[in-house]
Amino acid sequence: MCTLEPNKCDWNQSNFCNRYPKYCINGEDPMNAVPNHRYYLPNNYSFAYLNTVGQRKEDLLNYCVIFTDTPDSCPNIVSVPAVSRDGFPNTCFTVESLWGQPDAQPRSLPVASHVFVALKLHPEEYINSKEPVQAYTMVHDPRALVNPIRDGIVLVPGKIYHIYVSQTVIERLPAPYRTNCTDYLKLWRENGGRGPLTRKVSMQPVFGMEKLLKMTLLPAILYRTSLAVHKLRV
Repeated sequence: MCTLEPNKCDWNQSNFCNRYPKYCINGEDPMNAVPNHRYYLPNNYSFAYLNTVGQRKEDLLNYCVIFTDTPDSCPNIVSVPAVSRDGFPNTCFTVESLWGQPDAQPRSLPVASHVFVALKLHPEEYINSKEPVQAYTMVHDPRALVNPIRDGIVLVPGKIYHIYVSQTVIERLPAPYRTNCTDYLKLWRENGGRGPLTRKVSMQPVFGMEKLLKMTLLPAILYRTSLAVHKLRV
């Protein structure tokens, strides 16, 4: 950011790395500069700007492999917007996503398979040194988009997390029995592989849509409290 907008940064701080070691890599700050907080308040962000300086999947996902009989790189990684608890936009990355693929089927994995994901949270990229370095994750339907900031779990750096997945299947009575159930999966396919999959989701602003619809949805977002968001499906 200081390269793009040097006038919005404080330069030539001789003891910068001693005072702010979390911003320096290997004890060195090659630019010897730090963004000035007053220019980078969250309510000043635009999606066009965040698309330039925000995180990309290769920034966050250091390693993502699905282990079955043979290891395989995580496919279909999709970037989607989400809103933090403070109402600010963030970016999620979802693995094995079928969003926008109405004719695709979820991949079946053996019970013994597992997914290994290594995240890099880049604390040196945080503008506000008071913001906690953390990420959010959530297991979800591959056809759906969710908000792990609101409904997921918090991940902190330096730890290994084991997430175990179970599934409950409800079998409905077949025709000719009549029900008042809405076939959300049918509606999802008719809408090009997009839209809610349950009544609960259809009646709530999952990503703060009222706010996001007023903006151009671009994939990147600036680092902040809920910057590093990853959703994992097994």
